[in-house]
Amino acid sequence: MKRYRSSESKATFLLAFLIVALFFSITISIISFYKLYSYTKKLDSLEKELSRTKNELSKRINRVEDLVGPNSPLDRYINDFHYVKNVLSDLKNFERIISELDDNPRSGYFKVLVVGAQKVWFEVEENGKKLFASELFPGISPYKFYYFKAPDAMLDYIIKVPPNASITVGKPDRVFLIFFGVGTSAERPVKIVKLSKTRYVNIEKTFNLYIPK
Repeated sequence: MKRYRSSESKATFLLAFLIVALFFSITISIISFYKLYSYTKKLDSLEKELSRTKNELSKRINRVEDLVGPNSPLDRYINDFHYVKNVLSDLKNFERIISELDDNPRSGYFKVLVVGAQKVWFEVEENGKKLFASELFPGISPYKFYYFKAPDAMLDYIIKVPPNASITVGKPDRVFLIFFGVGTSAERPVKIVKLSKTRYVNIEKTFNLYIPK
């Protein structure tokens, strides 16, 4: 009788344990399913957000490509800018060629020669009024400073200066003036003067220029 009760007690305990274990397992499964479902929703939401971000970035990239890509407004602007720049450069070179060809020996002018590797400040003025002021690159500058009979066509490279004009130089030891004096139809006198001072007043008297009266 006791053995029967003991067996029945063990069976009851085992059944209760199985029920508790099953309930605990079901509870864990439900919790795990809920968490998995929650993570799945979060992943779906994140995937959708990433997809929206990707689409937005793609649209922005396309807009940028439309703005800066081939045949875009920026591309056309750059091409137009280079075209205008090249045209202006060609015009200036053309003006220089014309000014060199149109060299009347009965006129008088001078050019500036800068030696060394650095630019030099060069200024021409009359009674405090600046007629020319710029940094000149090494070599012979393209400018012609006419002090007698300037050409009628006043190009960018032609500067008209009066005989009493003054000259200011940043680094005189590196600057030479090349004077193409007033001559005849057959020849023109040329002389080169090395500057030793920063300022020269009245170029006609200072450099002994011949100017027909």
